[in-house]
Amino acid sequence: MPAPSTVSPANAISTSTALRPPLTCEQGEQLLLEDLVSYENCVTRNTVPPLGDNEFAALVSFTFSEGCSTYSGSTLRRKLNARDTLGLRTSFRNGSMGTTERYCLVW
Repeated sequence: MPAPSTVSPANAISTSTALRPPLTCEQGEQLLLEDLVSYENCVTRNTVPPLGDNEFAALVSFTFSEGCSTYSGSTLRRKLNARDTLGLRTSFRNGSMGTTERYCLVW
């Protein structure tokens, strides 16, 4: 059986789907929208305080890039859920959260 085609780091098209690369822009957008649902659900499920649209988008982007398990176990999530925004910003500035540095401007 041939290996699935990789569309993005988060998506491989299985051999059972009708989609075949190269994809149209519309097909790519549809796959992205379908993929984002699980990452949005991960952020919603693992985040206690209410989020603004930009905060939510940044967390979904982070989770899409790093994975749900990474977000679930992250210092970012723990500080956010503890409503420790000062600690969150300090950790970002110090670079102690690894790849999360690029998301710091939201908070």
